[in-house]
Amino acid sequence: MSTIPAEILPPSGAPLPSLEVADVVDPPLPSVVNMTKDVHAAAPAAPVTPSSTASANVSNVALSLVAILVFAMVSARH
Repeated sequence: MSTIPAEILPPSGAPLPSLEVADVVDPPLPSVVNMTKDVHAAAPAAPVTPSSTASANVSNVALSLVAILVFAMVSARH
């Protein structure tokens, strides 16, 4: 009942090989090791100072908005 002639159809693909147990079952995970005894936590050398990038971003956005408003007002008068 196909509308495409059999000579135009591509050849059918071979069936996939069957799965083996090794293909499906994962190997066991390694044992858990307590790492806290080996690693000593070092205190930070200096306190973290806040970055000024937030204020720089705000000023850049504000300057862009002012430029857009000025351009809109100048182009509306023409």
